[in-house]
Amino acid sequence: MDLGALLRLSMRRWLPLLLVSLVGAVAAWATVRDAQPTYEREVRFAVRPKPDIPPSDLVEATGTLATRESPLMQTVSALVSSDEVRTEVKRRAGLPPQAPMVKQTSVLNPGSNVVVVTMEGDDESALERVGRALPPVASDVVADAYELLRLQLVSNSAPSGPVSPNVKQTVAIGALLGLLLGLGAVFAEGTLRGMRARGDGAVGFEDVLLGGDVRGNGERADERLSSLRVNRPAPQAVPQELFRERRSTSSKR
Repeated sequence: MDLGALLRLSMRRWLPLLLVSLVGAVAAWATVRDAQPTYEREVRFAVRPKPDIPPSDLVEATGTLATRESPLMQTVSALVSSDEVRTEVKRRAGLPPQAPMVKQTSVLNPGSNVVVVTMEGDDESALERVGRALPPVASDVVADAYELLRLQLVSNSAPSGPVSPNVKQTVAIGALLGLLLGLGAVFAEGTLRGMRARGDGAVGFEDVLLGGDVRGNGERADERLSSLRVNRPAPQAVPQELFRERRSTSSKR
């Protein structure tokens, strides 16, 4: 089945294709309609030398920061999201002890001295309180753990709404999948009908596929129809043939 025939058949089947696409969009919307929203907050810290370190230690601190992916910098990133920090942040945020811990990950931004902390949760208000409590707690823990390094807050921000589920994107994907399913059905219909047409030998593939008139194909249709004709006597000639055979048999006797 060539692309042109598929496009022509799809145009003839535009209403079923539209309905299938709408069904896919509605099904996708129903799937995410009652889904629990997830909110996100991002806090960025810059790892810097302490301001009160002696000049003799400043070279060492500067060298540590110059090696962006050194093991020491990796440990700073891991410490920011340690259980110790998360527990203290939860306490300072005023969350009840039975409240679940906010999902928190921290990574070292490649090629820089910036630690990026990402927090996720289904309670936007609790996530905001945790985001406000994290900077002072993380700064105090890092300052106590390292003699030469400290954390400096760079940014503390959150998107205006939930990051998931993305209703618009999900509905668009559902509609697209429905459309693809409909096109697959159209392709299968055209292929099967074309195979039957070639097997009968009566009409051409596009005639059946597009509902064309056989008479409009001119000599090609006449040739195909004439190939189906069988040389046999007309119905009114059968009694005459039988009568001739009986007379021939009687004369021989």
